[in-house]
Amino acid sequence: MYGTTSRRLLFLFPGLARAMRGADYLYNQYPSGKMAFRLMLPLGREKWDYHAAVDGQMGAIVRTYREWKLSGDTAWMRSLWPAVKKALAYAWHPDNEHGWDRDRDGVLEGAQHHTLDVELYGPSAYLNGYYQAALLAASRMGEAVGDEDAAEYARLYAQGREWIDRHAFNGEYYRQLLDLADDRYPIDPELGQIKYQIGEGCHIDQVIGQWHASIAGLGDIFDPGQVRRALASIYRHNFASMRGHANANRVYALNDERGLLVCTWPNGGRPLVPVP
Repeated sequence: MYGTTSRRLLFLFPGLARAMRGADYLYNQYPSGKMAFRLMLPLGREKWDYHAAVDGQMGAIVRTYREWKLSGDTAWMRSLWPAVKKALAYAWHPDNEHGWDRDRDGVLEGAQHHTLDVELYGPSAYLNGYYQAALLAASRMGEAVGDEDAAEYARLYAQGREWIDRHAFNGEYYRQLLDLADDRYPIDPELGQIKYQIGEGCHIDQVIGQWHASIAGLGDIFDPGQVRRALASIYRHNFASMRGHANANRVYALNDERGLLVCTWPNGGRPLVPVP
């Protein structure tokens, strides 16, 4: 629940919002730091046993920072800090079978489960944005509680930001850096490609991490000029009439109504079976 409802809850019922962060870390965290992304009820029953979601796990760290800054309750944040550190470190933990940031360089390269219930492979601004925001948030929370690891989180953030800005931005928008035929990842034998990827596409959520970082008061996590150009590209390439666009999933607009397509490929390179 990392959208509009979550933000309204925070401002209307801030105590409840902080309690939800506590419940998340108390009931959803595994010893490795992995977070189950669905809270099972009643509280205390077995955890949701599936892949951790990069956007959910890193987004929870940003939410913890946001709730702390808006409440000013450093004692509350300090009580969650060990769990927050474990959640962040899961990115490079040896028990993370998906190897999000196995080489601990501030860039996600492994299999990254996300909110569309599929995995992205290789670096993208979309999921690295959540990671960059979480690293920056953790560095600031760590400084506040006197944790010496805060400097390392800040270093990883800066290194990851510089890499994504330099390599993933194509002059118009941020793309996914992936060879669709890379045999390190699960290639569909009939397609000869990895399914459900963005590749060279202009993706609706490419700078969503920046949006969340701005709401939380973290500032710029990507180059501001590149972010503006990316947003202009999303409007230029993805805002379209739904006439002629088949939608096999949830329908939010149809016929001559206009809306944002999840992904377009203005420069070619559309995967045979792209991100849904």
